[in-house]
Amino acid sequence: MMMMMPKTLVPGPYYRIDYEFHLVHFSTTDWDNLIKVNQDFLAKLGIITDDRFIIDARVRKFKAEKDRIEIEIISVKEPL
Repeated sequence: MMMMMPKTLVPGPYYRIDYEFHLVHFSTTDWDNLIKVNQDFLAKLGIITDDRFIIDARVRKFKAEKDRIEIEIISVKEPL
């Protein structure tokens, strides 16, 4: 999964993020547990400056035959 992630910083200062989780264990996975790990990961990789600057997020979960995460990060200049 990490190899598919871009290695460039998305300019902020704020972010809107759309998550799509395609999961084999769809019914036993809480989406909120997946969010924190991924947001910390995006900051650690330097893709976003800090997850505290995420001001809007959309999360969707889908049943799948193979696990996959799709993340779209949109730069936002002003908070909502």
